[in-house]
Amino acid sequence: MTVKNNHAARRCDIWVAHGERETYAQSPEYREAVRRARAQGYRVCVFVGGEAPLLPGVAALLDRQQPGFF
Repeated sequence: MTVKNNHAARRCDIWVAHGERETYAQSPEYREAVRRARAQGYRVCVFVGGEAPLLPGVAALLDRQQPGFF
């Protein structure tokens, strides 16, 4: 799991690998990241991986829709 805070957008992005998809919600790391983000008033966005690496594909899609946003 990778946690990235986007301070400019006031958003916490949590990237979950395919192998963690069934257990991430109970993870202390996940719960603490969500707690901290909500305490700061950040939106929490969780991306759960499929069979292929998730980050490159989603990043490309978001950049195509909103150049420079992601």
